[in-house]
Amino acid sequence: VTKANGSNARGVHEACAQFVRAFPPLEYRDNVITVYGDATGHSRSPLTHETAYEIIQSELRRHYPNLRIAAPHANPLVWERRFVTNKNLESCNLLINRGCTALLNSFRMAESDGDRGIKKPKDDTITHAAESVDMALVVLDPLKATTYSRPGVTLGT
Repeated sequence: VTKANGSNARGVHEACAQFVRAFPPLEYRDNVITVYGDATGHSRSPLTHETAYEIIQSELRRHYPNLRIAAPHANPLVWERRFVTNKNLESCNLLINRGCTALLNSFRMAESDGDRGIKKPKDDTITHAAESVDMALVVLDPLKATTYSRPGVTLGT
């Protein structure tokens, strides 16, 4: 929750418990808490028959009534996400503190696979931090993700 890649939680329930410890409800109850994620959080678990977002709402809403989930139901293409992130970096709408070394390393390690995707080593977790920023930016400003055009491809028509 407070570290890159969702801390060391072994599951959604444990991550929620860590969140409550990191952000005590007495102190943060009245704040708007927004959980950003990707489309996979909408998928039902074969074990619990709940989605990750249903578990998060169930576990956290009682502590934080202003909880909201901001996640698309379909993930954007990798090149769309990267385009939005790069545009926000170039225009200085996204600034990253030098102390965020895990995030900076994640961006440095994310290489193109030559097919508009990201080359990932087996059991990759290093790119998760950068991907979470990409997804949050797409959710925060979906128009930027859907108005990109290049020869042969136009989005947002």
